[in-house]
Amino acid sequence: DETEADTVRHVGGALFGIVAILVLHCLVHISQNGDVLHAFWHLLTSLMLPLIGFVAVSQRSSMVAWAFHATAALTVVIHLAGFAAMVQALMDNQLEHAAHGCPEFASKCVGDDQNLPRNHLSVDGSTWRCQHGACAAGDEKCDGHFNCWDRSDEWGCKQVVPLYKEAREAKRCHHITAKLASAPHLTVWWTFMTGPLICLCAYSAYHSLEFFVQLRLQSLTARVHRNAGQAVVFDRSDQTAVAE
Repeated sequence: DETEADTVRHVGGALFGIVAILVLHCLVHISQNGDVLHAFWHLLTSLMLPLIGFVAVSQRSSMVAWAFHATAALTVVIHLAGFAAMVQALMDNQLEHAAHGCPEFASKCVGDDQNLPRNHLSVDGSTWRCQHGACAAGDEKCDGHFNCWDRSDEWGCKQVVPLYKEAREAKRCHHITAKLASAPHLTVWWTFMTGPLICLCAYSAYHSLEFFVQLRLQSLTARVHRNAGQAVVFDRSDQTAVAE
């Protein structure tokens, strides 16, 4: 009927959107990481969701429609849990970044310092370029404290070598700073890729449940009509004759 056809159009549109986002996700992953095999494997496994939806619609199967609904709903829950975990991790990293004194360590080079050779001091002595590429203040070179993640600012110095605890702290700050540096990329990814995918999956879960209910009602209605057609109906005179 028209109601079912309208539901099928909703589910079909959501399926098309999911496939488009998954293909775009694959292409972006390849362009950024170059890992073609991993990207295609993720695409093939992810396409199982729209494939189940297509089978449910084409075969008008209530069982497959319910499986698609459950899978789409589970996908939404998993992605929302991942988003919450990511936000919590970023907040924890920001707190650790301040607590461990990480702002005192080397940071990304800017301006003319980007052209400064690694393991070199700028001409005016204001900047030291670490071996790993970050920049620290020039007066932090050989000051007896690690300021470069790789500890290159204390190489070849006559001062006392910093404690192992300080070296471990530098490594920890490097790890935290790297995570914070990826935060803008994660924000863009979740906004333009994962966010729409969650919305489409939630949309699919709702309308696939609606489709499942419609199919079940049609099945029950057909069963009632079939049983009614097979029933033996007596009028009052027949009932009197049977009683005698």
